[in-house]
Amino acid sequence: MRGTRDCKPPRSRRPALAAGLALAAFTAMGAAPHAEDVGGLASQYAAQVAALLPLLDAPAEPELLSAALVDVRRAVAEIDQVVASTMPDGPGILDAGGVRGSAATAHLHLAAFETRTRDFEGARRDIERARHLLGARADTFRVPWAARQDTEPGKAPITHYEMRTLAEFEALLRLFWSEARPIAFDLSAVDAKELASVVLSEAPGSPTRESDRPLVERGAALLRESVSSGKRSFSIPLPPGIYRFGAGPGSGIDGSFLVSEASEPDPVVVGAQRFALRLTIAGRTHTPRFFMNGVEVRDLSSMPYGYYRVDADREFIKDAPALIRFVPGPGLNNKSRSVWTLYVPAGEMTELRFGAAPLGSRLRD
Repeated sequence: MRGTRDCKPPRSRRPALAAGLALAAFTAMGAAPHAEDVGGLASQYAAQVAALLPLLDAPAEPELLSAALVDVRRAVAEIDQVVASTMPDGPGILDAGGVRGSAATAHLHLAAFETRTRDFEGARRDIERARHLLGARADTFRVPWAARQDTEPGKAPITHYEMRTLAEFEALLRLFWSEARPIAFDLSAVDAKELASVVLSEAPGSPTRESDRPLVERGAALLRESVSSGKRSFSIPLPPGIYRFGAGPGSGIDGSFLVSEASEPDPVVVGAQRFALRLTIAGRTHTPRFFMNGVEVRDLSSMPYGYYRVDADREFIKDAPALIRFVPGPGLNNKSRSVWTLYVPAGEMTELRFGAAPLGSRLRD
């Protein structure tokens, strides 16, 4: 659904400052502002954000976009304060003065700026915040997607906005988000003294595009931030490519994983513990292969714990699962038709037994 709307951008940022002072004055006097006053404050902050939208439609210097993002985040923080100070939380309440609509619009525009600067996780959070603010209105709410400015001699500039529904807005942003995929990391097996030294890097020979370098650098920075804060489980966005993780010489923490463009990635399990795997296969032909996050593990005597995709010729091997998760320590094994969860104490050996598929099933084709 499309449409256009013409409006003049705010002449300066003085209205936003005045709006903040007005809210502070209401609070100091202990008086609750009227709905129209609150709506005016919110709309002024939203207009401050909307005035920067033309930057998204034209090539812009990274420094300019970064500065604009700081301004947008500041304005959105102010409008969130207006919402928190004047209205109870909850998606189903009455939106007096259009405050929640203005706040949702500002969050959606912030998501657009974050997407342009490749902060995809921040953009996802702001989309969800907008959806929460709108509640039942989310399906019909329309927001400016893009803006262009027309100027004529002797006349004030006119900004033309292209309107989109929230669903359309999110779908357009997802076209950019698809460049990076959320990868889950599990560092529960990492020793506390090694946790802060775990680092992520691009593997030599990775097919990562040059335009994706900022995404790789941001992903590595997010991992450092997460482990520095003591997190053991988290998710970071990474573009397709081959990556390595490690914690320095002597740590035993060293591995690689593949982020593909299509297949669903398994969690990346980081740790120094290993186990040994022995295969017993009827006939000992057509041995299955084991892949951890897209990388084949050939040394079965030193297997990292984690998720393994099993590549087996099921015309010859009976009941081979598609996925096996190896977990360190004792536990109760669980086997379904396609997924096995097996517990193996560190340093020990586990045996996988596979039977031969019936001869008749191999001859039918």
